[in-house]
Amino acid sequence: MVKVYRAIVEKSERQVVAHFDELILSVSFGAYHSPEQHFVAYVFRTEADLREARSSGLAEKIRDYHRKVLRENGYPSSGIKNCRFASQEACDRDWNGNWFYYFK
Repeated sequence: MVKVYRAIVEKSERQVVAHFDELILSVSFGAYHSPEQHFVAYVFRTEADLREARSSGLAEKIRDYHRKVLRENGYPSSGIKNCRFASQEACDRDWNGNWFYYFK
């Protein structure tokens, strides 16, 4: 099932990023064999873009779409949870672009 779950997550992330022009990429960490231990973050270019997404309701729309796409693609319901958000600007500034340390 690991390969199946991994394929679902990767496909779902691509769909979400493609659906929202404001997003530049997605970052995910966790164990594909255990959907409950997996998380996804969607990345905006700047801190200002991220603040605007949160204040305008765009972040909630992305969250809803993220859950919908995972469900439609067959991901186990126990692993479908909220996604997180970040900015490339903050990761570059604070962690030299290293997403592992950004989320650690």
